[in-house]
Amino acid sequence: EPGGALEGVARAHLLLSEPIYREFAKIKLRLPEAVMAERLRAKGAALLEVEKRYTETVGLKVPGPAICALTRIGEAYHEFAQALYDAPIPRGLTEAQLDLYRDALAEQAHPVEVKSQEALAMAVEKSLELSLDDECARRARGYLEEWAPARFPPLLGEVAEVKLGERGRGHGLLFGIQPLPPAPPKDVIVPSVVDERLPQARRAPPSAPRGKDAPGRETLTRSVEEEDEDLL
Repeated sequence: EPGGALEGVARAHLLLSEPIYREFAKIKLRLPEAVMAERLRAKGAALLEVEKRYTETVGLKVPGPAICALTRIGEAYHEFAQALYDAPIPRGLTEAQLDLYRDALAEQAHPVEVKSQEALAMAVEKSLELSLDDECARRARGYLEEWAPARFPPLLGEVAEVKLGERGRGHGLLFGIQPLPPAPPKDVIVPSVVDERLPQARRAPPSAPRGKDAPGRETLTRSVEEEDEDLL
């Protein structure tokens, strides 16, 4: 039932994941290039740990904490993408080399930003499906409206109430037998799982000074137990 033991476990798991998220967010990219490459690897590894922790929270299938965990995953991917977009530029590059370097960083950041939007879109979809308009759901909607307004225009009106039919057995809000919700719009990407090969910043052009020390593109991988689309 709502507020029962499983919900307490999920909320505790969510709370205990916050220090891991904060440590990830504290890692900033800095020059020289060798230092930036090392920090990029460290930030990528920390992102995978953040994702793993919050995916475990989602796996407990308690609506409120699960939506908050999806929102946190979206925030983490956005933080990583923004670190790539804002990465410091080595000195001595020509204008042409500078454009190439920035384009390479943006190319690597874009799929990470898309992953952020997927996690946030799932958080919003599930919050609407369950008529759960809490702080995490509002935060996820706000991010999508700010970061991808063309794909996610502002939500108009109030969140519709989800009417429950005859109740079955289960935990909390999960025991409601509901009519199938309408399919999400085709332009809303809902991930089946949060699982990513993290891109790395490309090396600076060969002709650029100190280019041999530019950040590498070592691929960080990991496997996380996949959750079905009906997580909630």
